[in-house]
Amino acid sequence: MDGEHILNHVEDLTAEQLFEFIEYGLLTLDELEKTGKLDASKRNSITVLLNNAAQQRRIKSDVNNCRLEQKRMVEDAERNKILEKIKENIILKKDKELLLNHVEDFTAEQLFEFIKSGLLTLDELKRTGKFDASKLRTIITLQKKYEFILNHVEDIIAEQLFAFIESGLLTPDELRKTGKLDASKRNAITALLNKDAKEDKEKFSLF
Repeated sequence: MDGEHILNHVEDLTAEQLFEFIEYGLLTLDELEKTGKLDASKRNSITVLLNNAAQQRRIKSDVNNCRLEQKRMVEDAERNKILEKIKENIILKKDKELLLNHVEDFTAEQLFEFIKSGLLTLDELKRTGKFDASKLRTIITLQKKYEFILNHVEDIIAEQLFAFIESGLLTPDELRKTGKLDASKRNAITALLNKDAKEDKEKFSLF
């Protein structure tokens, strides 16, 4: 049955049949209305059926999206577990080759930590060719910021140094080793660290 035949027999077909034809793409509700043969009751019934069908499609789409998101979360969690294991092995065994084989799996921040630890250099990272320019720029920025902080400890207030520690850019030990931290600033940072870690009942000291 084609669209023209349907339009010529609108009054002989039920609302459910016309709805199915619309769903199949044979015609539209607008085309049905233009025939002048679609009474108000039948039009309203078709409208309700179309709205219900659209709602069901939205629900199905939402469910599918939810399932995809859950699947992605599980995959990400598994991937993160694997990366954590790799990272542990790299740190414990100081395995530079393993690290270089997984450069693309680590964030710029994580790679910068490996550079700070002395496990590899920025030049070695560049030679792998396994990460994009954006990640490289971030590593270079982190390195410059890190070096600036350590070279200007005496010019930076305690609260700002604490913020750098909190962000993971440097550690209290790295700060202490500069030898540029006076007692007042050291005590202020220690107090801030202890306040921040109070819930964990963890105590910090820069002494």
